[in-house]
Amino acid sequence: MNILRQTATITIVLIFAASASSQTVITSPIGGEVIQAGTRKEISWDTHLAKGMLSLSLWDGGKGKWSTIFSNVPAEEGHLSWVVPSYLEGQKFRVKLVSSDPARGTAFSRTFFTIQQPSSAAPRVTSAVNTAQKGITLTVHPNPVTGIAHICVEELPDGVPVVVDVVSAKGEKITTLYDATPSGDIGLCASLDCSKLPCGTYYAQFQNAALRRVVKFEVVK
Repeated sequence: MNILRQTATITIVLIFAASASSQTVITSPIGGEVIQAGTRKEISWDTHLAKGMLSLSLWDGGKGKWSTIFSNVPAEEGHLSWVVPSYLEGQKFRVKLVSSDPARGTAFSRTFFTIQQPSSAAPRVTSAVNTAQKGITLTVHPNPVTGIAHICVEELPDGVPVVVDVVSAKGEKITTLYDATPSGDIGLCASLDCSKLPCGTYYAQFQNAALRRVVKFEVVK
């Protein structure tokens, strides 16, 4: 039996109602926090104010640049766990949310927060790419899935080619979710419609030249 091949589209989309701009859309981090590099930090938002598909970016005021944290995240999720890159340090960071809903505007953390290095950390001798690779995580939710599966990868390092695929239990490729070289350290989420896939076991797999991650998930009706 031929397994129906599915195509999942990764859309890096742009967040928030002008009417919500004066309200607290981002609930964490709101600003003023001191966060340790290399640890996990929850990013959360008000699901009543945030709608559509979201992208999350980080502003580094010390370097004057934006970097993508996650993209294509369903607003109804309400939160994500972010692995803070271990090489970040400074006192002028903010998170921005942008939505695919054209009726919405843009929301930010209310003020700056700090990312600091662990006080006991020894001088690092590994490269930023090698350090970032250790934090890469691959998740599938919900699991098991009946309709849309959200397949997310954290901490894709800058300049390292990567492929994210979904395969059947027999190893047959269902779709390629991502096949590119990230520009900047990013996270991504792809939505896969599993409603037409046969019930059974599938695997989401991430691979680059130095690392491989595999997550098993089940499609049920």
